[in-house]
Amino acid sequence: MTPQIARACVNTNYQDLFNGLNATPDIFLWRAAEKSRNSHYIEKIEQKATDLRLDWREFSELDVPIEEFASMWPERPDVTDTWPMAVLAQEIDPMI
Repeated sequence: MTPQIARACVNTNYQDLFNGLNATPDIFLWRAAEKSRNSHYIEKIEQKATDLRLDWREFSELDVPIEEFASMWPERPDVTDTWPMAVLAQEIDPMI
């Protein structure tokens, strides 16, 4: 659940909890951080990716929708309108 909690922290700007999680960067966390007004998240993700010797610039290569996932892209399949995190995100940003 760490990736989902980390994304929720980015969406709600819970910086201290996000820092404590030390989540491994992925495309979904990257996208959430890109949308955040707080640059702290993208900076931490880039630093963590560098520390793990991940090329964070390659994350975008994974961001290519395929037909069977088109209805849920770019959101993760475990976050839907029926899940509380999706509702929380919509309350924070009605454009979601």
